Amino acid sequence: MDLLWEKHKDKVLFVYKFMPLTMHTHGEPAARAAIAAQAQGKFWEMHHQLFANGGHLEERDLQAYAKAVGLDLDRFRTDMESPATKAHLEADRKLADDLGVKGTPTIFVNGREYDGKIDMGEWIDAEIAEPKEVGNGSMPRRSVVAVESR
Repeated sequence: MDLLWEKHKDKVLFVYKFMPLTMHTHGEPAARAAIAAQAQGKFWEMHHQLFANGGHLEERDLQAYAKAVGLDLDRFRTDMESPATKAHLEADRKLADDLGVKGTPTIFVNGREYDGKIDMGEWIDAEIAEPKEVGNGSMPRRSVVAVESR
């Protein structure tokens, strides 16, 4: 996804949605940590930390990652527990439910679920060249939406 983003960032909107699965004990705290990092402009830095250290997602680990990416730790702690962060997660879960997402990761391009039958880069190139109509209007045109767990 990083390479696709670099290639197409001037042509597509990449939207990341959270769907922490209940089977992942630390899924929701990790998602809250990513949202808190996003509030300080460090979403992708935190995202990479979380996925590189998926077996180490205790509260002390999350705070260490926040420090490593240069976040204000007091603000990070506050944002992790804020009503806005909770609302963000609830909205993402509702969208996933509305779209019928059954697992993660799930990727949509222009409102259509990526099925893996062709290379994603080829699919995105084709959509940029000749976008298809989107049925429900719930996603921006020329968008890539990734719904992931933590």
